[in-house]
Amino acid sequence: MTSSDSAANKRLGSGNELRPETAVQFVKGIGPERARALQAEGIETVRDLLLILPRRYEDRSNLAPIRSLKPGVRNTVCGRIVAVSLKRARRMPIFEAVVEDASGRIKCVFFGQAYLRDSLKVGRRVVLYGAPEWDRFGGGLALHSPDSEILDDGEADPDRVDGALIEAAIHMGRVVPVYEKRAGLLPKIWRRTLTHLVRSLPESFGEPDLLAADLREDLGVVGLRQALSAVHDPGPEDDLSALNSARSRGHLRMILEEFFLFAVGLAAKRLDRRPGVVVPSSDAAREMAKRVLPFPLTAAQKRVLKEIAADLGSGREMSRLLQGDVGSGKTIVAILAMLLPVAAGKQAALVAPTEVLADQHFLTLTRILAPAGVRVLRLSGRMKSKERKEALAAIATGEAPVVIGTHALFEPDVVFRSLALAIIDEQHRFGVIQREELRLKGEGVHALVMTATPIPRTLALSFHGDLDTSVLDEKPPGRLPIRTSHRFDSQRPRIVEAVKRHLGEGRQVYVVCPLVEESEKLADVRAVTELTQAWSDWLPGTKVTALHGRLPRDEKGAAMDSFVRAETQVLVSTTVIEVGVDVPNATLMVIEQAERFGIAQLHQLRGRVGRGRHASECLLVTRAYPSDEAKQRIDALVASEDGFFLAEKDLEIRGPGEFFGTRQSGRGLFQAGDPVRDRELLIRARDLADNWWRTAVPEHPLRRYARSDQWTRRFGLSQVG
Repeated sequence: MTSSDSAANKRLGSGNELRPETAVQFVKGIGPERARALQAEGIETVRDLLLILPRRYEDRSNLAPIRSLKPGVRNTVCGRIVAVSLKRARRMPIFEAVVEDASGRIKCVFFGQAYLRDSLKVGRRVVLYGAPEWDRFGGGLALHSPDSEILDDGEADPDRVDGALIEAAIHMGRVVPVYEKRAGLLPKIWRRTLTHLVRSLPESFGEPDLLAADLREDLGVVGLRQALSAVHDPGPEDDLSALNSARSRGHLRMILEEFFLFAVGLAAKRLDRRPGVVVPSSDAAREMAKRVLPFPLTAAQKRVLKEIAADLGSGREMSRLLQGDVGSGKTIVAILAMLLPVAAGKQAALVAPTEVLADQHFLTLTRILAPAGVRVLRLSGRMKSKERKEALAAIATGEAPVVIGTHALFEPDVVFRSLALAIIDEQHRFGVIQREELRLKGEGVHALVMTATPIPRTLALSFHGDLDTSVLDEKPPGRLPIRTSHRFDSQRPRIVEAVKRHLGEGRQVYVVCPLVEESEKLADVRAVTELTQAWSDWLPGTKVTALHGRLPRDEKGAAMDSFVRAETQVLVSTTVIEVGVDVPNATLMVIEQAERFGIAQLHQLRGRVGRGRHASECLLVTRAYPSDEAKQRIDALVASEDGFFLAEKDLEIRGPGEFFGTRQSGRGLFQAGDPVRDRELLIRARDLADNWWRTAVPEHPLRRYARSDQWTRRFGLSQVG
């Protein structure tokens, strides 16, 4: 053997040379072409490959006589091929094979798989798995496109079923894992590749284990090699129901390992923070707060402010997530938090995702902070050159202690004199990178990110686990419940009458629709332009104004100002009014085509009313027959105003990926675990990781891993904001 041959064998990772970091192209059954397809989905190493877990398991271990097969019941049969034929129907090739055992015969039909004639030949013995159906062309039961495995080439004794051969089969004669088609590889190829792979892993694979013996004991899990074998190549001792519920010994190891390693990395970010500028609580800040407070704080607001003040004075950078349901008073908490750095002679900035929300924040903060003599500056990307130059100068000199803006605040020419606190509203619309860009505008800048989308605890741990969390879980006193009803578009007269009733009481009305103007793809969706005219016709003598994101900034501001001043009675808008808009006199929200909105959006939109002392109402208008999923969303909104209940309902309907908008083709945040299904395991892993991080020795290999590129690559989607 030449030296080059020896090197090639070593690179192939054969036998006990397989390692987690072995390149995927050297795994048996992959090769360069398939490796390129896998690498396009982020599957580059043996470790990555082994993290592709089966979607379900099927028991194909018990052979059934062909004569005992029943329609619709899946079974495994073994027999000899006694006849084959290739036909065509409507240009589609149809390959048929007749298989016989001692009890009878059955026809197997394969649509569009003419290539099978090269392998399924007369005389060969095969194992088949599938559910028989009545043959549409007559002739009794038939197996349509069953899974098949060839056991011999036809030279063995035709009357002998060799148990050893069946035991050795990859696709039959056992509990088999079933994989999704990915990277162009069929489930059968995944099964063959991964079964061969785990059978060739050395006992020392993955050593030293990142989960050392003491951690495995704390988590109650088996070793890595044992877990991989149980997941990808289950034996007769593995329970089928445990496998399919992801509660087998192998699954528990994979899930808890993934959650624990993820949580350790987040602990590194959360508990080992950089030094932060010290912003002490002061008598000056307390005096300013007394001047600006428009109403008594709730117990929840006081608790959260205490947490924020402790962070600002700790000497470490604050990274805190503030969750608060619609109407819970996040804005006043943000304002009072800003007063701490302002009273210390430093600056605070608030970033909003839209111009409309930034304008609303500017108006609100200017009004509330006026009694304390605090200047609030609005920075917009649409400012004229001279106006922008003056604003940048005020920020750079510190003349503007409080700055409000959109993405314009991230621009390189925005230089703060002494930025100490950055508040980001509606965090889910910004990325972590953008948050860090704002922090780089100063030394040791504290970050407070806010969301009005309630997040169940397990998902908060998954997607915002590098942040400490504060929750505003009560509303200010005096807020009345919002009555929510479902109406069909055919009930338009009742809807118009409801609007007239609110207008007759001197109140104002929002009407929301999904689009700005008609599109060919969504021709049945009422557009703002069309709907504005329709409501003007239905309400003669009433001022109806349109508001949407495509309007020039001045026109958007004018439309919103007109509504705030009660000059406009009905505001027809897209979802630009989803967050932040506060008009206490608005008491009715009509949401057109409500079936096209998610639960979180509907809840946010509904929260634009019910902000004053008058009883408020929300009408969810849908077409006559919304889909089952849309009906579930509508029913949930009608049943509850509790944002956390609705968030849990949203998870049930959509799953965590869709909930956060992070579902992608290819790899997701977790491969083994599911934050919804495995929520108790996630919380357990998080608590253990935090305790471990506080006590582990500094040189522990797991500490290095938590800060490494390897951790970042494995959990890349954790960087989604």
